[in-house]
Amino acid sequence: MKNEKTVLWIMFAGILLIVITPFLFTHFGFGVDFTSSNTNNIGGTIGGITAPFTGILGSILVYFALKEQVTANKLIQKQLDEQKQSDEESKVVTYLKHQLETIIKDIEEFSLSYERNKQVGNGKTEKTSGVITGSEAIFKYLSGYLQADTHHDLDYSNRFYQVKNIKYYISLINELVTSINSENIPAKDKSFLTSAIKYHYITKVKPQFDKFESDKTSNTEECKKCGIKHFGIPDELFDIIYSINRGLQL
Repeated sequence: MKNEKTVLWIMFAGILLIVITPFLFTHFGFGVDFTSSNTNNIGGTIGGITAPFTGILGSILVYFALKEQVTANKLIQKQLDEQKQSDEESKVVTYLKHQLETIIKDIEEFSLSYERNKQVGNGKTEKTSGVITGSEAIFKYLSGYLQADTHHDLDYSNRFYQVKNIKYYISLINELVTSINSENIPAKDKSFLTSAIKYHYITKVKPQFDKFESDKTSNTEECKKCGIKHFGIPDELFDIIYSINRGLQL
């Protein structure tokens, strides 16, 4: 708006000078012969007088036009940069939401098969079997893992293979929390993702590990056979849990 007013004033002043200058020179002379005997040269003289003014006026107008073009180009580039950043943020948010959905699904589908003897009367028992899922399965699995001899039990890796899956699940949670905290995404999306993962972590995962914190490997006694601590829940699982807690400020 300020530049527009400046340009209008310059145009007005320039046009006024172009109109008035020939009148002044033709009526007051100023050392130029505008008599009837010199009428053939009047047009050329007037053109010569006004040419510098029209040239200067044109240059000033071109300057302002270029200046406005540069400003417009900067504005367009800024809009393009903002749109690019917005698109990149949208892609990151979409990816993080997909990760969140994957984690929730994996935890809910984590399962543990079981068999137990059930009293049916008259001192008789029968075997029953079933499958538990989700947080209950994690708890039961960790409970069973406490009884494992991870050093001397040759069948350990076959019976407790899912400890790798649990480690994978909580590692995914840790990576997601780290990404949410570090990525440059809108505050609204950051708050949503944090709240969602915090809810599922607090209700499905964290309580199961809290119950066994005193039973992690570093808190157990050394093996009497080899003098090494290899009972209890592996410390590396709790290290990941502690990292998640810090990321979620729990």
